[in-house]
Amino acid sequence: MERISAAKPTNRRFEVDFEKFSESAFNVIWGEPQEVTIRFSPEQAPYIQERTWHPSQKLEKCADGSIELTMNVANLWEVKRCLIGYGADAQVLRPMDLAEDIEDSGKESGRLS
Repeated sequence: MERISAAKPTNRRFEVDFEKFSESAFNVIWGEPQEVTIRFSPEQAPYIQERTWHPSQKLEKCADGSIELTMNVANLWEVKRCLIGYGADAQVLRPMDLAEDIEDSGKESGRLS
């Protein structure tokens, strides 16, 4: 609210189907969903399977013990914030712009060279 500089009344109504919009939210932010796939290391796989990440999630076990999590989420920033804590134990397979964004963040913070 503090960023609103001006407002004027109109005769238009604005209605939101909260259930529809919130079904794509990863945590809080919703919008147009996009498919995200992350491969977690074999060490993290048991913990990843225990958690409900998102209503759209699909888990696929890999032959090496790792696990792939695929979900349709609206906001990549929220996913990025969550994944950074996993470090090398999480590899974004798609979308590539999320993978590159996480890599750039690591370089900027001096954790990657």
